[in-house]
Amino acid sequence: MYRIDYEEYWNDFFRKQHQKTFASLSDIEEWIFGQMQRDYRGDNLVMYFPQGDQPSRIEFHPVRGGASFWIYMIQSNDGIVFSDGKLTCGQKYASERVREWLKHCKERRDKPAFRFAQ
Repeated sequence: MYRIDYEEYWNDFFRKQHQKTFASLSDIEEWIFGQMQRDYRGDNLVMYFPQGDQPSRIEFHPVRGGASFWIYMIQSNDGIVFSDGKLTCGQKYASERVREWLKHCKERRDKPAFRFAQ
């Protein structure tokens, strides 16, 4: 079980904090990509998955002119597996599994594939 802490950001005066639970990192990925209603291929401004040891927030902007979503932290049953530092007193962390998952998400963003029927 994974829980994400994220913000729905419209502007500095209209922003909401949320928590959402998922069964797996794959479910989080499907939730993110499932919301997208615009071209995101290779665009860090539309979808951003941090890479490396010092992560920043995960960001995605599903609709032009709509809200941005910023994921600050992901927790598993064992503890925090991802944090950009916002909710952990500046301490940033991404487990090896999450770093690989973020790399996979970036690759999926850069080379999207859809299953079209015959």
